[in-house]
Amino acid sequence: MEATTPQNLTYGEDYYAGKSSNYLLGYRPLKYGLFWGRRIAALKRHVTGGCILDVRCAYGYFIKHLTPQFECYGMDVSAHAIEEAGRVVGRDSVRVGDVSVEVPFDRDFDAITAFDVIEHVSDYRKAIKNMANKLKAGGILYMEFPVKKAIIDRDQSHHYRPITEYTDFLVTGGFTIQEVSTFFTIGSRIVLIPSKDRYNYAQIIARFSGKRNG
Repeated sequence: MEATTPQNLTYGEDYYAGKSSNYLLGYRPLKYGLFWGRRIAALKRHVTGGCILDVRCAYGYFIKHLTPQFECYGMDVSAHAIEEAGRVVGRDSVRVGDVSVEVPFDRDFDAITAFDVIEHVSDYRKAIKNMANKLKAGGILYMEFPVKKAIIDRDQSHHYRPITEYTDFLVTGGFTIQEVSTFFTIGSRIVLIPSKDRYNYAQIIARFSGKRNG
């Protein structure tokens, strides 16, 4: 399948260099496994192998640290990011695509991760449905996203929604919620402290029943 033409082409090289984004030092320092340990551990609590898709994979650093235990793929709305990711994980593993339109892979996945994705799309319901349509029965959807503006937040493309808006929609769409965690962050790449009371960032891990509601 050919990659879809993304609706939003604003995420270019400047964005990943830290201009008008929350990557204050640029994205490249995130290549180290230290930055991904918490997310990898959370994913492995629910799936220990199989085929993984990372939505908005950026330069592919997260999926790079999942291999060889997982067969990994990535997609991103940014053609620039996918060009860089191709150098990191291989060009056959990544594609340009907008999750609000479709997931540009002809296969189903054991898990789909979407970190700092859902707040960038205006129609999050369509995006979640598109991901569900590419999950196997029993597959995991793992999302992380801001729910409130952080102290340092230079990204103007965010839609802030309450956690329950996502969890309620997931349940009606055939998912069972496995984990919900909340964090306090100054900026998503600066500090991330678990918090039940004062928080502006959230994690949801949900398991898909396999029943697609259209």
